[in-house]
Amino acid sequence: MQTSPANSSNRIAARKIAIFCAIALAITLALAAAPESSAQSANDPSLVNYPQFVPFGGAGASLSHGHSRCAMQLGASFAVAPTNSWQGLLLEGGYIGPWANLKTGSALFSANYLTRRKINSNEKFIPFFTAGYSRLFDTGNAINFGGGVDCQPNRTNALRIEARDYYAFTEPRRQDVARRIGYVIYLDLPD
Repeated sequence: MQTSPANSSNRIAARKIAIFCAIALAITLALAAAPESSAQSANDPSLVNYPQFVPFGGAGASLSHGHSRCAMQLGASFAVAPTNSWQGLLLEGGYIGPWANLKTGSALFSANYLTRRKINSNEKFIPFFTAGYSRLFDTGNAINFGGGVDCQPNRTNALRIEARDYYAFTEPRRQDVARRIGYVIYLDLPD
């Protein structure tokens, strides 16, 4: 029984996604399990309200003109968003595109509103929501929105799990959706 080239390329793309997700998860878990810096004393407060740097990656789909393709989202973001405040800003840069043909993807820059909520002070899970404008270079303008949760195993970093949707409203119209994993590094910047 022979398989068509389309089925073969779909299986290859699925393998790439599985390998990428496994590597990203392994690296993130290894970093999250690392011991806290010895420079931090046990009496130091959490850095959860400090600025954040978040490298991220994820897999999803790119939908355009009635076709869907396996896609990836890679990049990093910088955010300033105190918990339980309606004032937050997130800047993000990266790449969005299909696994099968990387040349057809787009570089990305986003400027977003970000809000984070901490239910009680010793909570290790911090839900968040973000929405804003994105520039998909070589594609056009887009809006994006998403949300997720930061799982904070210690005071200095967190594991971010989120879903994100980018919708290009200029021609060519397209939509990129993905589940992403990120490693949140709280930046203790000098005054």
